[in-house]
Amino acid sequence: MNYNLLKKELKENRWKFIIGTIILIVTGAVIPLTYQIINEMFQEMSGEQYSRFLPDLALMENTNYYIWSQWNAKNLYQIGTILALLLGINTIAGEVNKNTLGFLLTRPLSRKEAFFTKVIGGVVWLFLAVFISTIFLILLSIYEFGEVATGELLITTLITFCGFLVIYSFSILFSTLIDEPVKAGAVAALLIFISAVPGWFSKTSHLSLFSHIGGGKYFIEGQFPFLPVLVMILITAVFLVIAVNLFCKKEI
Repeated sequence: MNYNLLKKELKENRWKFIIGTIILIVTGAVIPLTYQIINEMFQEMSGEQYSRFLPDLALMENTNYYIWSQWNAKNLYQIGTILALLLGINTIAGEVNKNTLGFLLTRPLSRKEAFFTKVIGGVVWLFLAVFISTIFLILLSIYEFGEVATGELLITTLITFCGFLVIYSFSILFSTLIDEPVKAGAVAALLIFISAVPGWFSKTSHLSLFSHIGGGKYFIEGQFPFLPVLVMILITAVFLVIAVNLFCKKEI
């Protein structure tokens, strides 16, 4: 890993990190602060109305379930998906678009070292954005509710983060294939959306990344999803191996 290149990568993506983290923190803050309002709203609904959102109204009394359902199963994975996509699409295509790839490769480092240094830079920002906002949410929830399943929420967020790595590596692959960041992002976003379609149907939901990214099996059932997490890690590795091989053969 080249530390000078890593510093450059962190500096170039710092505003994506700052803006993404601010959005996540603000979104997370809304969750515990609006709990009473939302709970009262559900209490006033008829069984037919609330059943569209909750299988059992008693779940609203469980603040831990409420935090998870609004964070990992909803806001975090939605905003985090966009952040992972934005961090990934500029990895190679951004250098090509700015005509700086040739200069980058004149440095005394191999293409593989340059590639993985840039990848690590994005992973660092993505990790910090996800866990800084999650820790902020947990602290605010402790202040509001008094007791929160901190360990379970952090482990669930780690599962969610593994899902983001799949999206991030997928975006990098298209950043390597397509030299224009906007086009690379559009194609990657379209394919990510298509990949979510199986999750809309009960019989095929297990085939969708977004059915596992919320970590519901662990948080609700208490069973760590070893197989889905392993698959996420393997898919991430496959995307990165394909991308780095394409990058090593890329003509400048």
